[in-house]
Amino acid sequence: MYTEVANQSWMYAVAGFILLCVLAQTLVVMRKAWVRARELGVTPAQCRKGIAVGFGVSFMPTVSVLVVLLTLIPLLGGPLAWYRLSVIGSATFETTCSKWAVTAMGEELVLNGYSINAWIAAAWVTTIAGISNIVWMAFACKPCDLAFNKMTGKVDLKWVGILGTSAIMGIMGYLSITETRKPNNRTIFLVSFAASFAISLLIKYVPALKKLKDWNLSISLVIGMVAACVIF
Repeated sequence: MYTEVANQSWMYAVAGFILLCVLAQTLVVMRKAWVRARELGVTPAQCRKGIAVGFGVSFMPTVSVLVVLLTLIPLLGGPLAWYRLSVIGSATFETTCSKWAVTAMGEELVLNGYSINAWIAAAWVTTIAGISNIVWMAFACKPCDLAFNKMTGKVDLKWVGILGTSAIMGIMGYLSITETRKPNNRTIFLVSFAASFAISLLIKYVPALKKLKDWNLSISLVIGMVAACVIF
């Protein structure tokens, strides 16, 4: 079984080393940003406030990732799930890639229910597929940024937002259909979707609850997981 390798100490050592490298890069970038901000005349108090605000804004969305991490640890092992979701992975991406990889091996992504070969396939698929993000950022993001800057003032940016929203809706619509073929999965999806929709209405019509906007995904995921526990 995959558990024979997935949670060994050397796996934790490898994942920990990679995460230390990522943390070092983060600190280097933060230091460069601080130095550049001071050169531009930003006061230390403003810099500290910016760091605090950035930490708060970035911390809230990670709650949903933490929930998925706790879900994937039994399925993929602690080191692999921890490494993937802490570097360049995402909740939906890692879950979907792992499931497709294990399914392609003729097995099913269930707890203690697939072989070490299927686990290796999931590890390679998630890692190699994640590299595409780095390649895209290295070669395509800068030209896209230059093109976007040229569009500023010439194109109504409202349509850019509409295009991005439409793309996300298309992806979520596809996943909603393909991942809800089983009745139980469909019920869990409907419960989570209803929770997200209800929270969105509360945010829109109750000004005091606007702070829930950043927590919408996290709350919906938790409610969906509770529903899954009840159903299964």
